[in-house]
Amino acid sequence: MGRLLIPLVVFCAVLGAIMLSDRPLPRADLAFSNGPDITTLDLQRMSWMHDLRAARIMFEGLVANDVFDPDYKIIPAAAERWEVSDDGLEYRFFIRPDAAWSNGEPVRAGDFIYAWRRCILPDTAADYAAFFEYIEGVPEFFAWRRAALDGFDKVAPAERAGAADRLWAETERKFDELVGARAVSDREIVVRLRHPIPFFLDLVAFPSYYPVYPPLVSQYDRIDPSTGRLIAEGGWTKPPHMICNGPYKLTVWRFKRDMRLEVNEHYWNRGSLNLRTIDIPSIDDPSAQVLAYQTHAIDFIADVTAPYRREMVAQKDAYYREHWSEYQALIAQGLDLFEIDRRLPHDPRQDVHVVPAFGTYFWNYNCLPRLPDGRVNPLGDARVRRALSLMIDKRQIAEQVRGLGNLSPGPWCRPALSRTTSRRRGSRVSATAPRPPNARR
Repeated sequence: MGRLLIPLVVFCAVLGAIMLSDRPLPRADLAFSNGPDITTLDLQRMSWMHDLRAARIMFEGLVANDVFDPDYKIIPAAAERWEVSDDGLEYRFFIRPDAAWSNGEPVRAGDFIYAWRRCILPDTAADYAAFFEYIEGVPEFFAWRRAALDGFDKVAPAERAGAADRLWAETERKFDELVGARAVSDREIVVRLRHPIPFFLDLVAFPSYYPVYPPLVSQYDRIDPSTGRLIAEGGWTKPPHMICNGPYKLTVWRFKRDMRLEVNEHYWNRGSLNLRTIDIPSIDDPSAQVLAYQTHAIDFIADVTAPYRREMVAQKDAYYREHWSEYQALIAQGLDLFEIDRRLPHDPRQDVHVVPAFGTYFWNYNCLPRLPDGRVNPLGDARVRRALSLMIDKRQIAEQVRGLGNLSPGPWCRPALSRTTSRRRGSRVSATAPRPPNARR
């Protein structure tokens, strides 16, 4: 009888240990829905908005966009200052002396160059590798590396391991030789552009330009001896291994459950942080996100995508109509959208805000000359595509179908987009921009 009880006792002990080790985390200072679970925290491989939002909390680039400025102006971040040559071709960044990784090590110029090379390499297939093509020599380096990898198949199988190592060593030399980005010291980076572009600093503020910690990441980047390619594995992005240089560090990541972030005690500007902990629960269902907010399980929804969000915007418009004279007076004072809501009478409808976002929604068609079955593809004819574009009433879709304040673009670009550094944006409901009720955009 005793022997029969042993498996049951062991099972109960294991179950109890699991339950004790998986206790709910204490309430964080801020809990917000970031949408679905994070896809990757590898800075050079991410592309989804919820990944990029998380990256901006945990990492920091040389410069940043001031989120409190309506034009998102560029401000110093890991770099305390920068210089631009008179011809607009050379940028020189100076890393602040107190910029540090979450393990206390200083952030060095070479950490940025290492990260940029990872993104530029065709091996990583980074979605935003094109952001680096404005730098001198990047297209040439990319083409050289791709050709070298294409030719690697000709190497005899028995010789590939050594050939892969030699190819990587040659790749490192080629990068230093061709690419106009180099660390001239631990605290200084020089970037040479192919031609002047007014928005280069905005690119540098994007997460693809953020640094990684080479001593850690290099342990998970390996050369495949059979193909010669760099294989980027994501083990370094998991706690407790992750080392970051932003305001918060990742301490817990439970797949499909939640992420917990805590203040990075080595962050140079930690005195500006009012939150000690941040919780990001994984809530895939858009309606469940709204319910979590309404029941106070979370404090904020980064991007409301519930199917009834148009009705939420309409309710907000109705609220403004009820306080129209006060609303207009606050606008006349030049107050920002959130301050206007703070000063109006309290109402649950105030919690919805339509905020600016820069992007374009579009349909993507197969425009190849022939369809997969061999028939002629009518969309391969530019005249057909032009006719299709002309027959679609984009304004009707923006105003009557979406109803979220989106602008109707021209053939491709948004109306407010100019050739200069204009940063005016379209809109998205993040939980939404106060606007005159029923106004056309």
